[in-house]
Amino acid sequence: MKNHAALRFFLFSLVIFLLAACRDDDMIIPLSTCPEGDTYALDYRAGALDDGYIWLSESDGDVGHEARLSTSPTAGVLQVLNFPEACEETYTVSRAKIPFESITDADRVASSFRITEIAEVPNGSLLDQITNSPRPEVVIGGAQIEIWGVPPIEEAELPAQLINSFQHGYNLVEEQRYFADDSLLVLDVSGLRSAGDAGILRLRLSETQEVFGLRMDLGTSFPSVLNFSQFTPMESRTVDIDWPVFSFDGLFAIYLVDDFRNQQRTFLGATPGGSSLTVEIPSATEGVFVAKANWNRSSTTEVEVQYVYDQWPEELILDPVVGGQIDAFNYPEINLDISLADIIMLEGEIDRPSQDQFCSRQYIGPAKVGQQTIVLPDLSPVFVKLGGNLPSLYERVYTENSRFSLIHYPAMQGSFAWYLHHIHNRGFSSENWLETLQYERVTVEL
Repeated sequence: MKNHAALRFFLFSLVIFLLAACRDDDMIIPLSTCPEGDTYALDYRAGALDDGYIWLSESDGDVGHEARLSTSPTAGVLQVLNFPEACEETYTVSRAKIPFESITDADRVASSFRITEIAEVPNGSLLDQITNSPRPEVVIGGAQIEIWGVPPIEEAELPAQLINSFQHGYNLVEEQRYFADDSLLVLDVSGLRSAGDAGILRLRLSETQEVFGLRMDLGTSFPSVLNFSQFTPMESRTVDIDWPVFSFDGLFAIYLVDDFRNQQRTFLGATPGGSSLTVEIPSATEGVFVAKANWNRSSTTEVEVQYVYDQWPEELILDPVVGGQIDAFNYPEINLDISLADIIMLEGEIDRPSQDQFCSRQYIGPAKVGQQTIVLPDLSPVFVKLGGNLPSLYERVYTENSRFSLIHYPAMQGSFAWYLHHIHNRGFSSENWLETLQYERVTVEL
């Protein structure tokens, strides 16, 4: 990001959230009503046993409506929340997830209090917790793979992306044994948790140094027997990486998009801040490629970008354009001056096991160019009445330990509805999926 070294950002990852409501008039506290107002309606889809509350906040942060979430074991059913005589056409939708059936015990709620907040949700929107849920970690069990008909090999590797780390990847091939009399290669594959969808098992021949590869789905169990005839020729591709001048601890990874139907990417390789990266890919691959990089611009500022290319990118110039600054943060107000961003994210967490306290808040909303003020929503009255340290935790989670992010999606083009549908609700169109993979983000820890 150019010319914004002094900017202050901080980040929040938008998480899953949404609701399933059972209407109980004794639990609804409409703090704001409009005599001639319209009904605000929200469609939502929640998970099973999703215990907690949902509340709607007006632009000044005041709570206008709240409702108990359903604790039905049924998940995935589309439900509707109605707010009659609503004063506004958009609301911040907050959802609190709490330990099951703990609503009468402030201490138990404080042990696992998770709040997600989405601002300016238009009337008639859908918020889908099921599709918004992150993919589970892929647990790769150890295995032994026999490959028959293999010429003598020099090296076997299966690069995989580790959870929360892509700097070097990881070679899942723990040991290789070659039996020349039978042209048999036996691989011992280690078990781990991987963040990648797929990898390529690569075999380098001893005599010719040719490389042959076979795509492996890391979300399924490994095959126990293969034949070398299943492997295809590979070729080397190199991408040069031009890092920003003021950057350090850079990480770069590249993927091949080869399964549009299941929206999967194959991890090709990664480098920790290198000026270039060479990987082996199937020969004559045209494909779609995704390049991801992140680096630190200061001790508190991190930049992350992800770009999509129709052809192999021979050179990647890392020069993001997203930018802005925080002029003031006096809870619950944040004053911002933004030059380019589509989404604002704020995240905070207090985790004190010794005191049996855990509280997290996550906020997301649309960004506007220029100066603006964000008013964070008030805590739902049901938790204020419950008392204890809940109101304090709710505020301190942002003021004591938080991060703020500005994110730019080129495909968003100012439409927050696009974000809700394609990012939060994860639309399933392959074309739109590729659009969602391209973004720039700047994050600052407070």
